[in-house]
Formats: sequence, C-alpha cells, structure tokens
Amino acid sequence: YNDAASIAYQFVWREFCDWYLEMAKEWLYSGDAQLSSSVRCTLVRLLSGIMRILHPFMPFITEEIWQRLPGTSGSIMKASFPEQGDYLYDEAAIREMALVMGVVNSIRNVRGEMNIHPSKKLDIHVSMPDDAQREIIRVNMHYIKNLARVEHIRLEKELSKPDASVTAVYEGNNIHILLKGIIDVKEEKARINKEIAKIKKEMDVSEKKLASSGFLANAPEDVIEKVREKVELLSTQLNKLMESLAFFEGIDA
Repeated sequence: YNDAASIAYQFVWREFCDWYLEMAKEWLYSGDAQLSSSVRCTLVRLLSGIMRILHPFMPFITEEIWQRLPGTSGSIMKASFPEQGDYLYDEAAIREMALVMGVVNSIRNVRGEMNIHPSKKLDIHVSMPDDAQREIIRVNMHYIKNLARVEHIRLEKELSKPDASVTAVYEGNNIHILLKGIIDVKEEKARINKEIAKIKKEMDVSEKKLASSGFLANAPEDVIEKVREKVELLSTQLNKLMESLAFFEGIDA
C-alpha cells in the first residue's frame, strides 16, 4: 500500500503537476484553438486516469472530482482501472524529456543555492558535446526558457566558462549561469559574512564546552557526542560559506 501510494504521489505531483501542467499552459494560451482543444482533451483524460488511480487512497475527494469531469457517468467505484497500452510508451520521448528536465532542474538548483529571485531571467551558456543531445535542447529551448525563467541560451558543442558565472553539470554537460547584473554581490557578501559570524560564534561556544574538563567529566556521553557532531556540522557549513565568499570576491557585478 505504502509503495503504491508513494508512486502515485510522485507521478501526480512531480510529473503531472510540476511538468506537464506547466508545459501545457503554453499550449492552452497559445492562441491556437485546435492545439488548445487537443491539450484540454489530454488533460481531462489524464485527470480521469489519475482519479481512478488515487481512488483507493482518497475515495471521497476522487469521487467528488469524478462527478465533475466531462464524459463520466456513475460512481468512480464502478469505473475500470487504467491500463497501460504499448502505444502510450515512447522510449525516445522519455529520454528527451529526461534531458530537458535535467537541464531545467540544474538551473533551478543554482537559483535556489544562489538566492536568485524567480522574477529575474537568466542568461546561460550550455556546453554540450553530443550532437543528438544538442538537437534535443535546441528543439525544446522554449520550454527550458519558460520553465527555468531564462532569457537567452547559447548552445554550443564546446564553450569556455564565462567570467562571473557559476556552472552546473548534468550528464557531463556544463551549464554556465551568468551572474553579472543578476546578483547584488555586495549584498550577498554581507549576507554570507553575517552567516559566517553567526556560525563562528556557535562553534566557539561548542568548542569551549569540549575544552572544559568539567564538561567532559560530568556530561553524559551522548550529550558530549552531540556537541562533537554539532562542531563537525558547523565546520562543514563554515567551509561552504567561505568557498561561497571567495567565489563572490572574484565577481565584479
């Protein structure tokens, strides 16, 4: 039961909602009536199948939604469970989308790590040696721009890392995100220095405890171990912050 519920959750939330719905918005509002109608039909068909899959886990809400879907009749309890047909399985399309999603996720991860606001559109340079992969990205470039909030994409077989950029790597491909004009370097350095000062203060308190013979003699072993683990964690965080600070020191943005 738990495995089935987890798989259903991942499909509905991570694939249908996160990806297909976001991509479908472009088609729905494209101004092409035939395309929009086709996408709406696909969405209804998918939602119908999703309701039937989720019904054993969520009987009441799926019944309510089922009654509101066009083309349905009777209770969802009497509806047949979805069956996979070979004609619906396209291995090439799966590989292509995996590449597109990987590139988009790589850009999104950098956004999160660098605290880049979603409203800011990025310029990226993609170094992709494989001709077939490059063609996939070229054909799907508009999706990447929409989903990753990208303004311009330079796609080449081989590119050097631009100045003032950070690089994400996906399947051996370098995705360079240009930061000049995107990040307020002065503000980011101030934020990092503030975090560094905070962590150093916490480390100082914990290290003084470990240096105290009274603490080591009287505190339970599990408490001492927790303090040691905290120092190790803080040390790791401090090193990462120092690396980030060094990176921003080298950017003239």
